[in-house]
Amino acid sequence: MSTNKDLDTKIIEAIERISRAQKILLWDKAKLYGLTPLQTQILMFIEESKPENANITNLSLELGVSQPTISDSVKSLINKELIEATVWEKNRHFKILKLTDKGKEILKKLENWNYYLKKPLMDMNEEEKVRVFDFLLKYVVALRNDKTLYFVKACPLCRYFLEKKPNEYYCKLFNMDLKIKDLRINCPDFEEAIVVVK
Repeated sequence: MSTNKDLDTKIIEAIERISRAQKILLWDKAKLYGLTPLQTQILMFIEESKPENANITNLSLELGVSQPTISDSVKSLINKELIEATVWEKNRHFKILKLTDKGKEILKKLENWNYYLKKPLMDMNEEEKVRVFDFLLKYVVALRNDKTLYFVKACPLCRYFLEKKPNEYYCKLFNMDLKIKDLRINCPDFEEAIVVVK
C-alpha cells in the first residue's frame, strides 16, 4: 500500500472522515426522537431559511436528494406534526414549509448533536481556526463556482458582500465591516450575486 498520496487527496479524505462522523452523530441523536437524518436536516434547513426558501425544490438542491425523496420525508414530518405546508402570501400557487411549535421543540433538543465535533476545536487557538475556516470557505465557494455544489449561501457569493481588501470585507445589507471569522457559510439573509459575463 502506497503512503504517497498527494496532499489534495488527503484533504478530501479528511473532510470525508469528518462528514462520516457528522452523519453518525446526527443519526444517533435523530433516532432518539424517531427521526431519520434526512428528516432532521430538513427541520434544520427550514429553521435556517427565509420563509420563501423553505420549499421542496430548495431542500432537494441543498441536501442533494431527489424531490420525490424530499417529498416523502416532508409528508412524514407533517404527519408527525413537526412542520406544516402553507400557501405563501406573496404567491398563492407556491407552498412554503414552516416549523410547528412541536418541531421547534425537537430542534431545541437536537441542538448539541455536534458537540463531539466541536470539542477538539475548543483546544485550538483562534488564529488556527480562522485559517482553517478561511480555507474551507474558499473551497466551498470554488465547489459552488464549479457547480459541484448547487445551493451555497456563503457570504462571498452574496450580492451584499464586498471585499474591501484582502481579509477585510463589508456587508451592504447590514452596513458592517467583517473579518474572515465573521463570514457565514449558511446565511439566512443570503441573496445570490448576479454574475455579469463579459
